[in-house]
Amino acid sequence: HSPEPTSGGHPPPSGLRLAATSASLSTYIVSRAGSWHPASTSPANSMETQMDHDHYQKVLPRRRFGLPTALAILAFALAPFTAAAEGPGIALVVGQADSDYERAGLSLRFGPMWSADWGNWKASLRPELELSHFRYTGAGPGPDSLNQVGGIGLLHLHYGEGRFRPYAEAGLGVSLFSREVLGGKDFSTRFQFSQHLGLGVEFARRGYAGLQYSHYSNADIEKPNDGIDLHQIVLGAYF
Repeated sequence: HSPEPTSGGHPPPSGLRLAATSASLSTYIVSRAGSWHPASTSPANSMETQMDHDHYQKVLPRRRFGLPTALAILAFALAPFTAAAEGPGIALVVGQADSDYERAGLSLRFGPMWSADWGNWKASLRPELELSHFRYTGAGPGPDSLNQVGGIGLLHLHYGEGRFRPYAEAGLGVSLFSREVLGGKDFSTRFQFSQHLGLGVEFARRGYAGLQYSHYSNADIEKPNDGIDLHQIVLGAYF
């Protein structure tokens, strides 16, 4: 666009020409963006502006945080625990103490926080969370059930890298019972310490099966401290 000459027939000064050109360019850019178009309000220009706006939305779609993004963030947060070959796993634990006490529960085992290679033996330290239900099946007085939640630090050893790998493990933990008495056993405190020993076989890094011994007591913080000793079957799967 060229500015009109002044009344004297001479072109306007360069400053006025630059201002006019800048104003025209600004009007064009704003009208193309679809935000404001004072140069024309005709239906054709409005349709063209809407088409441009739709095109910008397709090229630059609106970003929203959905479930996949949340899961990706969670996986990134857990990356330090799952960096080794075996990832986290879940296990079913079923067992009994004497003949009158039963336990059934689930454990969530995270990937190794520490690992070492001792020749054919591979060692790792894994955190584990456990949640279980205890039942008293005897005829004596006292509450017949309680719930338990706890955390364990587990030293895990396995031999070889074949499809079937024998393993052994030992762990120490802390636990919280929902009550202090179960049947004829008086634990005195809801807070309990736990010790665990296990033997079993891992299957091609997909799962494992074994036997586990667990002991819960309050380490004589208060008395009586009857404690409980459990012999259990463990069936687990890695994911």
